Amino acid sequence: MSTKNLFSLRLLGACLVGASLLVSCSKNSTPASGPTGTYQPDSVGATWTYAVSEDFSPSNSLLLSALEDSGYQFNAFDTSFTEALVSSGNDTTIGGLQYNTLTESGYPVIYFSQQDSLYYSVGLLPDVAVLGGFTPTNAYPVVIYLKNEPVGATWTQSITGTTSFQGQNIPDTTYYTFTIQSVGGTRTVNNVNYTNVVTVQVSILDAASQDLLAEFGGLQGVSLAIPGTYYFSENVGLIEADITSATWGLTLTQQLQSYTQ
Repeated sequence: MSTKNLFSLRLLGACLVGASLLVSCSKNSTPASGPTGTYQPDSVGATWTYAVSEDFSPSNSLLLSALEDSGYQFNAFDTSFTEALVSSGNDTTIGGLQYNTLTESGYPVIYFSQQDSLYYSVGLLPDVAVLGGFTPTNAYPVVIYLKNEPVGATWTQSITGTTSFQGQNIPDTTYYTFTIQSVGGTRTVNNVNYTNVVTVQVSILDAASQDLLAEFGGLQGVSLAIPGTYYFSENVGLIEADITSATWGLTLTQQLQSYTQ
């Protein structure tokens, strides 16, 4: 019997890298409201404190329960913790871009950069390792938001690399699709009402999981994409992230508890 950790997850701390960016804006979309502030403040000492919960239940997964019946075993986890991120004021260069570094307990865990209307990040999205350890071929930042683009604007990125599975290194690609769902809205998180909120949806699809599912004929038509929703408030930054997939038995939630400048 094989034992595999299907997911290697850390909602904020994982270093997620991407490449091959394609931006496509809908011609019939509602124009953005034209916010003048930033969606990722970088003043030195600014602190974001988040409540994070992660739940991975293979027995509740449409896909993994079938795999377990075939002899695979996956390790469940259910954990909650608090994470405080501090803007260090230290800049670093990644992929030719200059980034502000956010630290936790003095260690760099996430990086942000704003270049004109593009917001880049390394470390914001969770690291999703399907089937085993994933090693990317190239390291590039992920574009997490396109400021001033209309509702409905979409863009895609992909990560190519190899996945270690059953003693073999398998060529693998993970695809990310982002969509601006709303601009200028409000959202209440932990009893705080935030305004000028931008909502960005992301869909994460791993090629190796598609190949795996092909072995199980009874599961055709099941969506393997992992959907997530990110909420950014003007002059605050990320206020909430939600990732839920019944296919994978996965739920992750991150909510802002406090923000100080």
